[in-house]
Amino acid sequence: MMGSMAERERRLVFGEVAEAYHRARPEYPAELIADVVACAGGPGGAALEVGAGTGKATVPLARSGLSVTALEPNPDMARVLRRETADLAGVSVVAAGFEGWEPAAAAFDLVYSAQAWHWVAPGVRSRQARTAVRPGGGVALFWNFAALGDTPVRGALAAVYAAQAPDLGIKMPGTVDMAPEWLGDATRELEAVGGFGPVEARSYAWEATITTAGYVALLGTYSDHRMLPPDARARLFAEIADVVDAAGGTVTMPTTSRLLAARRV
Repeated sequence: MMGSMAERERRLVFGEVAEAYHRARPEYPAELIADVVACAGGPGGAALEVGAGTGKATVPLARSGLSVTALEPNPDMARVLRRETADLAGVSVVAAGFEGWEPAAAAFDLVYSAQAWHWVAPGVRSRQARTAVRPGGGVALFWNFAALGDTPVRGALAAVYAAQAPDLGIKMPGTVDMAPEWLGDATRELEAVGGFGPVEARSYAWEATITTAGYVALLGTYSDHRMLPPDARARLFAEIADVVDAAGGTVTMPTTSRLLAARRV
């Protein structure tokens, strides 16, 4: 176990619920996956994944023809990742963080990160990527950003957060859009570190409808929710479930997947 709340590192708490994370976190659009493969020069390329998690991006990219070295620092997440990629000969799982791992120079056609780049030390991540990617290769960074839309359910959930977790209320899923911060920081870094051409941004809009249980499970994989004391989290989730059940037992989440892509020069 990870010890007390004070000792837990937020970027690693996902491992506490690795199986739930794998079930609850959404996939990535097929169009985005195809564009990431193109960033590697097409099928057959050698890719380095930073923060692979349980393989939500690893698996579709490997099945699309990339050979993937997948870095994952959390042992519980890495365990699920190994299981999910066991039948994929082109995937090698490395239990390590990007900051302390030493890539061979120009060894990869692509460095990519799905939903994890913002957890890697700023500055170090871009320099490491520049070292790892061959000239002409690419970097691809992507995230899913979900919202609830302006609906009565969202209003009712906001009231629950205000009562049960006021510090999280302003960050209720969909309330604060982290895309400008994460994409802006990553873009500025890639431009400042040198060695990369212009950073191209692409968006992919889609929508998911999930059940009460699925929504609560998804929230349970969010790092800020995981950092709540267990009893406070249980009370919050019970009231959230009541709200979604009362609205028909499902919630619709408009989602935008965002991709940053740059070419090594």
